[in-house]
Amino acid sequence: MINEMPEQFVEGLNEAAEQSYEDTLVITEFVGIGILYVPSLSYLLTRLEMMLAFGDIPPNGKLDVHVSSDYGLKPSDIELSSASLVPKKLQGDWNEIRVGPVSLVKGRRYWLIINPNRCRTALIKARKGSESTFCVKRAEIWTKAPEEFKGSVMIRFYGKIIPVSY
Repeated sequence: MINEMPEQFVEGLNEAAEQSYEDTLVITEFVGIGILYVPSLSYLLTRLEMMLAFGDIPPNGKLDVHVSSDYGLKPSDIELSSASLVPKKLQGDWNEIRVGPVSLVKGRRYWLIINPNRCRTALIKARKGSESTFCVKRAEIWTKAPEEFKGSVMIRFYGKIIPVSY
């Protein structure tokens, strides 16, 4: 039954905002960057679209993207789903990442983690929108993002909304 359900747009973080190509958050210097996500409804996440820009892409360059649970307002070591993205364009644009399906529960905290793997990567910021919460990973330790690392990122979430019966 779930396989027969259509995938649909579920919600977004600043998904309809005007992007600011000049204003980006460069994430290449980190082993990982975590973006906090709290779903407004429960659903099966199947894919994301993120507004990203790339610099020089090394041969076989790719980004690793993970969805993890929360542990004390930082990403946990529990990886709920993972995928890789091979950048195709250098300029900024929406980039599709197939994940899951992974069940997300309304109101719980999750982290979208990006490991740029030394690919020159930046998150394109929205000109106006809800401020995003970030964590960064250096070596093996997750810490709060540096003070200058602020902004509103743009992400679209797609999945399958499971009907509930009482």
